[in-house]
Amino acid sequence: MKTVEFYFDFGSPASYLAWTQLPAIAAQRGAQLVYRPVLLGGIHKATNNTSPAAIPAKGAWMQVDL
Repeated sequence: MKTVEFYFDFGSPASYLAWTQLPAIAAQRGAQLVYRPVLLGGIHKATNNTSPAAIPAKGAWMQVDL
């Protein structure tokens, strides 16, 4: 059986939108979902990156995109 590892952050709107669609897609494709919760802020800190929401142009686009 195919496996899809779904890394998600509970506070992420994009993660939520993916979560609403992935179970049906995985079932259609005969894949098993493995849920992997992460703290996106912790990943940003560990990799010395800035959250896209903290960058004005990206933050504005994220509001429009969602």
